[in-house]
Amino acid sequence: MSKWWKAAFVLAVLCMVSSPMFAQKIGVTLYDRDQFISSLEQAILDAGKTMKGITIDSTSSNLYVAEETGNVIRKIVLNSDGTAGAVSTIAGTYNVSGQVDAVGASALFNAPGGIRFDGSGNLLVADSANQAIRRVKLDGTVSTLSGPLTR
Repeated sequence: MSKWWKAAFVLAVLCMVSSPMFAQKIGVTLYDRDQFISSLEQAILDAGKTMKGITIDSTSSNLYVAEETGNVIRKIVLNSDGTAGAVSTIAGTYNVSGQVDAVGASALFNAPGGIRFDGSGNLLVADSANQAIRRVKLDGTVSTLSGPLTR
């Protein structure tokens, strides 16, 4: 199975864990739900519950998640067997909203949504409530490309 399909499987499991009613509707029984929850870091669970956008890098080794209600951009490393590995927040401060161009936790978002890579390997994030397009370099540097701070 390719890493892409493994990543899709991980995402499907995250969605089901975050929404047992959804799992019930599609006929999936989560026998090991408690064991699965305890084995993942809280950040993965938070991302699964509130993720709005998701993308995968060109190596298919990392998922990047725009966490809408948490106001952060997270990186989830995929292990070679397709399971979720290390989780880190590359930009934003959890549960703090705003529009600040900065690095790492000093940068602020307000309901980040869609997320994609540009041709230079940077993330482009639709910062919904700020009505802005933000560029996030993989080192966590955030800048506003269009929207209120650029006027």
